[in-house]
Amino acid sequence: MRNFLFKEFCAPNLGADIMEVVAFDSEERESLVPDIPKYIIPRLKIFCGQTTIYYIFENEYIETEWKDMISVHYINTSYQTKRTVMRVHLFRREEMCEEAYLGFFTLRSINDVDLMLSYVYPNWKNIASDLPEKSYIMTYKKSVHICGTELHMYTYPLYVQDSAVTSCSHASMIAMSKYLKGKYHYQCIRIFDMNDSYTYGKKKIYPTLGLDPLQMLEILDSNGIFVDYKTYSDAMQKAVKAHIDFCIESAMPVLLGIHIRNQGEVAEHVIQIVGHTLDSEGEKNYIIYDDSGYYTSYRNHAKAGSFVDIITWKEMKQLLSEGKDYECGFIMYPIHEKVYILYDELRRRHLKSFFDHISGTDEEVQKKTRILLVDNNLVKEYLNDLILKEKKEHDETEDDIEYERIVEEEAGRLLRQNLPHYIWVLEVDNGNGKRSLILADPTLNSATRKNILLSSAVFTVTEGFSLLNDFD
Repeated sequence: MRNFLFKEFCAPNLGADIMEVVAFDSEERESLVPDIPKYIIPRLKIFCGQTTIYYIFENEYIETEWKDMISVHYINTSYQTKRTVMRVHLFRREEMCEEAYLGFFTLRSINDVDLMLSYVYPNWKNIASDLPEKSYIMTYKKSVHICGTELHMYTYPLYVQDSAVTSCSHASMIAMSKYLKGKYHYQCIRIFDMNDSYTYGKKKIYPTLGLDPLQMLEILDSNGIFVDYKTYSDAMQKAVKAHIDFCIESAMPVLLGIHIRNQGEVAEHVIQIVGHTLDSEGEKNYIIYDDSGYYTSYRNHAKAGSFVDIITWKEMKQLLSEGKDYECGFIMYPIHEKVYILYDELRRRHLKSFFDHISGTDEEVQKKTRILLVDNNLVKEYLNDLILKEKKEHDETEDDIEYERIVEEEAGRLLRQNLPHYIWVLEVDNGNGKRSLILADPTLNSATRKNILLSSAVFTVTEGFSLLNDFD
């Protein structure tokens, strides 16, 4: 049975709905409402920028991850569980429409509030305005059905660990694979299959002790998600930042393996980078997801941390750096299957001549340039728009007419050509409100001596590619 009435989002109302679904004893029922502000609401801080928000509560919703967790572990415990989850839709006003829809979260049907929060799906189109800076976030378009109404939202899911079946590394990989499936049709990682997906260093499975990087790499590879992995060092900090930036601009998430020193103890943790902000001087800060809130609570000196935060590159370096009693952290990010010339080779060998002609320090060059992987359909849409724009806007000078001819000829040839699935794009800011655009083929061997450029023309554009949703 489902209850589709709008209610004000607060602990007493949510607690009353949960008690209709989950079997609690008298002591658990008494502590439920006081525990919701401790373990659930602080994690959802990003939704609560509104003065008052409303929700619709679904008693039963099928969630594969929770069914798997029951099958592999909770069926053998004394917890009271149901095989479905509760789904809670949030709205900024009592109106069933996309403009008011903030997203949803799910709660595991289990008699322990600390273990309930499962998935969080923020509708970034409607909540990014609550972030302090202009935001660029990787999302995919998701359909949601409520009360017979279909709504659409732009989201990147967060999955929350339970510390028994899943840790931060499990949760981050699950969330990443869910995004990759929604965005690029990758395979989803199943909790049911995770323990059979690796062999290195296996120990007692439950309660989980977490995963080390080699185990994570095995799991991702076994599930058809090919990744690159780099260990941080002070000598490599510029290269690591360049890799992070190219991944984010390509709308590919980055997993960060970090160390947090808290009250004399060092904890290993995994978080995700899902976007960035940009200030007036072009400096980037990074939007992170923290499934357990362990880092965000430490960073903000809070008892419970939100699942999303914005951190600086300086903070990130400290989290990745080596300490006296622990090794450096790492970055791990997916690579599309049909990409064989990776970022390092592209930057160091194949596009070196272009970078040699860009003036400025390394930091200035990095600000002037963007390298990203783009789906060929988006490239072709962009080229088609470029041809139409040149025809409409040129000034009829001799140079303009010649450039229009080159654009129409080269862009037209690429539009008719069978291009690789993904294409390397280099953008260079010319400093006059225009950018130079260079396209390269990633399907040749990395050591090839062939020219990898898809066109001899360097296209001049006013707007570059944007694979991230631009939210104010």
